[in-house]
Parts: sequence; C-alpha cells; structure tokens
Amino acid sequence: MSVYELPRRTAHDPEDKLAILETVLRYDSVRLSTLTETLSLDTTDASDVLLELRDADLVSACPLDGEDDSIVSSLPRLRNHERTKVHRLIYN
Repeated sequence: MSVYELPRRTAHDPEDKLAILETVLRYDSVRLSTLTETLSLDTTDASDVLLELRDADLVSACPLDGEDDSIVSSLPRLRNHERTKVHRLIYN
C-alpha cells in the first residue's frame, strides 16, 4: 500500500486577514474586487483568506449574479468586537 502525503495548505498572512476584517467592518459590505484592489491582494489569496474567515463565522460572501465578483459582508461575530480587539480574532 502506498502512502501519499497530502499537500499542506499554507497559512495566510495574519496581516492580510486583519486588513480584510478591518475593511469589511468599516464598510459592512464590500465587493471582493474592491478588497483585492484596495489591499493589493492576489485574487486567489484573497479568496482563500475569505474561506478561512467564513469558516470562522466572521464574514459572508455572496456571488453577484452575472458578474465574476462577490459581496463580502460582516457577520455578527465580527461586528460584536471592538475595532481594537479585532486582531484577537486572528492571533488567538
């Protein structure tokens, strides 16, 4: 029997996560394309980070009909944290 090692998912930069959370928290809803442009993120990396943040119940992402874009919105768990404490969601 052969054993194959699964590729490890790389951890994303906590600063990218924090920047996305702060932007979404500030505006409540933001287009994914705006996030990638404003924060100078690669679209693939931004999508991967958003998946992690969605799994943590911090943001939601809803695809826009007829467009290759999504709306990223803050969820109650994110909105309940004071801005100065948002970094705790990432680093803890």
